Amino acid sequence: MSEQEVNTSRPGGDAGIDMFVHLSGPLYDRLLHAAHRERRTLAQVTRTALDRYLTPSSGRGES
Repeated sequence: MSEQEVNTSRPGGDAGIDMFVHLSGPLYDRLLHAAHRERRTLAQVTRTALDRYLTPSSGRGES
């Protein structure tokens, strides 16, 4: 099984808060494939996915 810890912090953003996400299994594989397909880093793809999931207007995540 594949696994990776990813630092998804944006340089100069997030008030200096580091965010590490532990990815494993199918989720890691899907994000890694998306990063390769979109020519972005794994951290960028993970951050985008988290932002989409946690945005209340998307109808998913926290309300």
